[in-house]
Amino acid sequence: MRKRKFITLYTYGGILIFLIFIGLSFLYFKRLERNVISIYIESIKKHVDFLRSYFSSIYPSEDVPFLLDNFIISENLVYVAILDSTGRVRVWKSAFENFLPLNVKGEELEKNIKLISTPLGSILEIKGSFRDIRGKRTYFVAGYPYFIIEEKVIKETFFRTFILLFLTGLIFLIGLLLLIRIQKEVEEKERKISEKEEFIKIATEIAHEIKNPLNVIAMGLQSLEKREHNEEVKKRLVVLRKEIIKLSEYVDNILRLKRPLLFKPERVVFSKLFKEMEILFRDVFLKKGIEFKIQVLNDGYVKGSYELLKQVLINLLKNSFESTEKGEVVLSVKKDKKWIIEVIDTGKGMSDEEIKKVFKEKFTTKKEGSGIGLLWVKKVVEAHEGKVEIESRRGEGTVVRIYLPFRK
Repeated sequence: MRKRKFITLYTYGGILIFLIFIGLSFLYFKRLERNVISIYIESIKKHVDFLRSYFSSIYPSEDVPFLLDNFIISENLVYVAILDSTGRVRVWKSAFENFLPLNVKGEELEKNIKLISTPLGSILEIKGSFRDIRGKRTYFVAGYPYFIIEEKVIKETFFRTFILLFLTGLIFLIGLLLLIRIQKEVEEKERKISEKEEFIKIATEIAHEIKNPLNVIAMGLQSLEKREHNEEVKKRLVVLRKEIIKLSEYVDNILRLKRPLLFKPERVVFSKLFKEMEILFRDVFLKKGIEFKIQVLNDGYVKGSYELLKQVLINLLKNSFESTEKGEVVLSVKKDKKWIIEVIDTGKGMSDEEIKKVFKEKFTTKKEGSGIGLLWVKKVVEAHEGKVEIESRRGEGTVVRIYLPFRK
């Protein structure tokens, strides 16, 4: 249904463009016609002086009819007539038998120049005066074959219009085919996204159903551990319980990752949040021989979820703890257009290829990692309208940088 609507809109759009093009072509034709008339008139004006000189040297004369015949041919005129001072025709010649459309109404282009329509086509008619060989004021009328020029204009316009119409139609057709193809691809992607969303929904429901039995199994194994006296069996129960707990945590991560983040914004003060991180990790880092530094370069707050941002920092600090054997880990915050939180370690670092994959699901550099931690971090930060960047070099350490916007 959407595809039909899309194609219909495109088709109507194409028809509208076609009509606009026809209108522009008509205006172009009129402009070209005016330009040709203007050029033709300028040419005729220059020819008028020649006509005055010619007629003043031959009229009146017995040879005038013969000379006018030659003149019609040589000057490519439709007709020519000589009139006396009262406007009566004294002598005339025409390229067509008995064709002399004098006093026909037409479009006045300039003084003594008009464009008239005749059965033979459009003619530019010009009137002028001269003094004959006896010194009397006499007039002449000459018809110039504008219809020849008009035919050329029409042919030229038609040719150009045809070419442009052909190209427009070709572009329209190609565009329509491309749009149909794009529409099919979009529909296919939408179908896959819909299927993926449905799959995620089912997987989330299944994960939720699995979680409760896993907790029951874990508690049952713990109860058996306490009652069991055989050390070998007890060790196996401990291993099973740990695997069950690990599986339960993985299910928790899936549920947490797939569910939308809903929270009521509150003031999250950095000094308070960082103090809690110091309490949680100071001794942990110290036991491993890692120096843990807290740097609140600019104190302040953001609007968001304290618990979610706390989980983000815990996740990042755990990653630094696991990847660092010696050296230091620094947790800092500063103000520079945005709030910038950094977790810097001197751990084993990552390669460029690994950095490209860190925010992809199931990617991990740990032996027992779920590959969800950094993806979860990204989701929480983006829910706070921020972004995460990672800089790292193999063997030198990693910097995770979080940008959060100011909030009033």
